[in-house]
Amino acid sequence: MGENLAKVATDVLLRLHLPLSGLRGQTYDGAANMSGNKNGAQARIREMQPLALYVHCGAHCANLVTKAACTASSLTSDALDWVHKLGCLYKLSSKYKSKFVNIATASSGTVSNLQPLCQMRWTVRTTAIWSVLHQYESVLLSLEDMAQTDTSDTGVTARGLLERFGKGTTVLGLMMATEVIQELECLNCTLQKRTETVSGMLSAADYVRTTLRAKRTEEKFQEIYSHTTEMITKLNIQPITMPHIRRPPKCLIGNVTTAHKPTTPEEHYRADFFKVLDTADIQLKERFDQGGLKTLAKLEESLLTGEMDTAVVDQYHELNQKSLKVQLKMFKLQYTYTNTSEAATILRNQLPEVCGLFNQVEALV
Repeated sequence: MGENLAKVATDVLLRLHLPLSGLRGQTYDGAANMSGNKNGAQARIREMQPLALYVHCGAHCANLVTKAACTASSLTSDALDWVHKLGCLYKLSSKYKSKFVNIATASSGTVSNLQPLCQMRWTVRTTAIWSVLHQYESVLLSLEDMAQTDTSDTGVTARGLLERFGKGTTVLGLMMATEVIQELECLNCTLQKRTETVSGMLSAADYVRTTLRAKRTEEKFQEIYSHTTEMITKLNIQPITMPHIRRPPKCLIGNVTTAHKPTTPEEHYRADFFKVLDTADIQLKERFDQGGLKTLAKLEESLLTGEMDTAVVDQYHELNQKSLKVQLKMFKLQYTYTNTSEAATILRNQLPEVCGLFNQVEALV
């Protein structure tokens, strides 16, 4: 079945002409082309092999969740964009890099390099953000020095960045983004371990989701806002202000005049923070609540515990429930393993005669 399924998959991908080229600089959501229930690759494959399971890579899911959350608010999205542009300036201009290193070293005795952000990998950004936040004063002083002494395009870039980093909203945006990204980075790391299990992946995603939901409180936002305000006062930069909110055209809202309007910057940006958290919550549920993953988790549980879900096992005609039950007990008695990869390694290293004792376990693996 495996060889036939591989041929089917190759044929389907070629027929769909999936746009896998020309995607540099973008975050490619392969699920958009793969997971469609009617026209996606998984639907085409399942027409020919109903037992084929579609499962989206867990680490990629975590990356897409992070992207969706950070771009849910223009405040966090813009702040991350300024960090990226600052990192590019640091990387491309040796003159600016020299100024920053000298100022940062004189200020604290140490320096942490400024880094551009990878446009495709959203779960590796915490380090770059903290490099800016922890050296914010040095960033401002070096940009100001560059803007005043350089008349080239680099100086123009420095002036533009100085204006952006001189606003308290940029600090707040970075603080808010960090509160979401750091947990999702932890999820991304654990999902790439070789010892990962399907059930463990689902549990890890659920833990992170619970953690992020716990942050959706006024107290947590007040803590972030107060910390940001203290930093703004210390750096003597522009306080957090309300953005201009354009009133929707009357043709869209009629005569409604009772729509709620935030009266303070804190109230306005609290709603933004909640929007970022809500997006992460919804995305985690949607991307990890996959039917294929649930089926794989049940098959995996049969292998790891020896307790079979007969309804799932019976779907696979190559599995004999009675023989599998006997073989699993023997296999677990003889060997210690905690995931499917370890079980597969054990089977590969057996003599043919011994491996023949576990042909049903091998089929399950």
